Amino acid sequence: MNYQKILLCTFIVLLTTASLHARKHAISDTLGIGMTIPDMKVYRGKLLILDFWDVHCVSCIAAFPKLQALQDTFKDRIQIVLVTTDSREKVDKLKARSHIVQDVRLPMVVSDTSLFHRFPFASVPAHVWVGPDGIIQYMTNGQNTTPESIGAYLQGKDPHLPVKRELKDYDFDAPLMLEGGGRQLNRLLYYSSLAGRMPTDLQQLGVLSNRNGIKNRVKATNASILQLYQLAYGETATSVYRNNNRVVFRVKAPEILNWPDDPAKQDEWMNNHAYSYELKVEPAFQNCLFPLMKKDLDQLFRLKSWLEKQRVPCWVLKKADSADRFKSSGGEWLYTPNHSLGKGATAEIHNLPMEKLVTLLEDITYHFGADARPILDETGYTGNLDILLNNYPASLESLREDLQQYGLDLLPEERAIDMLILEDAP
Repeated sequence: MNYQKILLCTFIVLLTTASLHARKHAISDTLGIGMTIPDMKVYRGKLLILDFWDVHCVSCIAAFPKLQALQDTFKDRIQIVLVTTDSREKVDKLKARSHIVQDVRLPMVVSDTSLFHRFPFASVPAHVWVGPDGIIQYMTNGQNTTPESIGAYLQGKDPHLPVKRELKDYDFDAPLMLEGGGRQLNRLLYYSSLAGRMPTDLQQLGVLSNRNGIKNRVKATNASILQLYQLAYGETATSVYRNNNRVVFRVKAPEILNWPDDPAKQDEWMNNHAYSYELKVEPAFQNCLFPLMKKDLDQLFRLKSWLEKQRVPCWVLKKADSADRFKSSGGEWLYTPNHSLGKGATAEIHNLPMEKLVTLLEDITYHFGADARPILDETGYTGNLDILLNNYPASLESLREDLQQYGLDLLPEERAIDMLILEDAP
């Protein structure tokens, strides 16, 4: 048995003990900074970092190589342990299709019932730093665990990590002004509200319907200004405007409109530039929902916004011949965009319309830098399709090779399309 396996087995035994120990205490026995983690003596003498994750958290999985590199760099001065409440079966299914999970060598605890629920946060990734003496030093977001912050701590310095605290009973379905005991607003025919960052890292962005299926409410939690505009003009969180390749910025400070590229700066950015917005109208006014939202955003953020037809480089999806080699065989629909899990994963579409393939291709090519162009469907195909794409994220060349097997191709051409223009108001 190698060293990693010994660590894992020992840790599982400790968690079992901790679980039995936890049953003797009330659920309210929350662990916090300055407290000692019980039954964790095996890791005394080194910095222990617990990485809480789950199988649906793409950013958690994408961070595994970085965590492995940190472990390899600092060796026996630290120990990083991956902890999930998901079952072994779920983790094994993820591992079967993700090379990232296959390659990680860190100890992993599954089916956790004693640790995650005793910390004051509700979302992942979440990191808990435990000092050599077993005392909790930091509870923070995953992106704050870096070579610099670990190095500073090991040198006896305080890395000043932002504290991750969340309301576990936060009600995402309640109107924002009712959350936490706000005033009753049920009798209002229309209202809109704007708030800053909410006390959660979870994000909500979408259009909600009433009991009769009428879309009369828009809600966004911890969104960027750009995301709010993309929702207002696309009228859905998955519209063609969700990627920045259909947006033209004519503003002096574009950095305040969208998330920073550096994950380490996201906490500070959210405190200053993330917004929570809600708009609700009576069903009779449903056609006013998005015009009102656009007017709200322009007034609140002192911007001018509109759609403008421009001729721009695009990727045009076309058929190579009259055969429909992608025609669906029928059956239950399936949509698994597993390209987000790392190179070697597959993305599959079964018995869904062509627009789903265009959405998937937009998301894939969005990560290709200069190749991140709008994608237009000019196949003329109106039925459902079956497609299996391999080895993503990869390259535009390999993507086209996969499509060509189905008689499809992405061709670089120019088209006049609607672009979302954002401009500073005078």
